[in-house]
Amino acid sequence: MTMTETPSLFPDAVERVTPPGKGEHGYYKRRTDGWIITAGVWPSYKADMNFKGLDFLPSYGTFTYGTPWGETNKDRRGIGFNAISAPWRLILQSPGGIDEFPVAQIIAYRWHIRPPYREIRFPQLEGLEVVDLFCPECNKGIFSSVAQQEAVDMLRIHLTSQVNGVHSYRPEDLRALGKEIDIDFFAPRKGRYNVRDRAAPKDSAPDAIDLTPNDEVGGKLCPECGETISVLNFAFARHVKAHKKASAAPA
Repeated sequence: MTMTETPSLFPDAVERVTPPGKGEHGYYKRRTDGWIITAGVWPSYKADMNFKGLDFLPSYGTFTYGTPWGETNKDRRGIGFNAISAPWRLILQSPGGIDEFPVAQIIAYRWHIRPPYREIRFPQLEGLEVVDLFCPECNKGIFSSVAQQEAVDMLRIHLTSQVNGVHSYRPEDLRALGKEIDIDFFAPRKGRYNVRDRAAPKDSAPDAIDLTPNDEVGGKLCPECGETISVLNFAFARHVKAHKKASAAPA
């Protein structure tokens, strides 16, 4: 029988060396949509991120994620900061860093409403009108887009999500709210499809398929609410099923 040594309450300190670059993070730009993210910058991690379609942005420096209460990094002025609470400080302090962020990311982060720092102004937003719709039932729902109908669609999905009783809007509830705030929850959503040019040359047929939005096909009249619902993609069946589910729910 082998006896293991009882551990000491006060063991000797063992010095461990961290591999070069291990633990350092930096900024990457996604090739598909231009979004900026933070991730590790040691060689194996950079190779993995490059394979996934992200390019490392070395000009904006690197930082480390420490504990939530320490300041393990220095910014461009030599002032300490914590990367957990301020991950964007280095890139936003750097020349050209503000310009790296795409409009979609700025809006998604609600930076057009409340910038991450009071000195920040995004030139990408100049000349753009961002539509902001707020949920009337909670203080968490803010739906923003440069396209009004897209913001309307997001609010409609939120209000009909049935996550709780107040987010279980019926069509008549949406119509009443729409009149109150002057928006149309049932406007045709043509941007959902890519409608090709019908006059495209025949030799480009594989790239010029004529797709017609469901909203242009017509449909059947709903016996419950009187709304005309498209018959494509089972839209009418889903609509009627939603009515039945709502009527069966306990009051």
